[in-house]
Amino acid sequence: MPRDDHQLEEQSAQVGLNISREKTKAMGITQRPSPQPIAVAQGNIEYVERSTYLGSIISRDGNVEADINTRLAKAAAVFQ
Repeated sequence: MPRDDHQLEEQSAQVGLNISREKTKAMGITQRPSPQPIAVAQGNIEYVERSTYLGSIISRDGNVEADINTRLAKAAAVFQ
């Protein structure tokens, strides 16, 4: 199913948002390989395997093990 990437930029411009390719990353939480690229004026948005959002680590495959291990390590560091 093809996407109209220009629609993303048009809609964001209507509300005063500018999409920065350098600051914007994308992640599809799925088991399917390589999603379609998202194009903006400066080029394609980079897809990442793992990201941190509000202190939680989110991975592309939905695995929460990295997030749990990070939280345990932070808690252990407090008590040392």
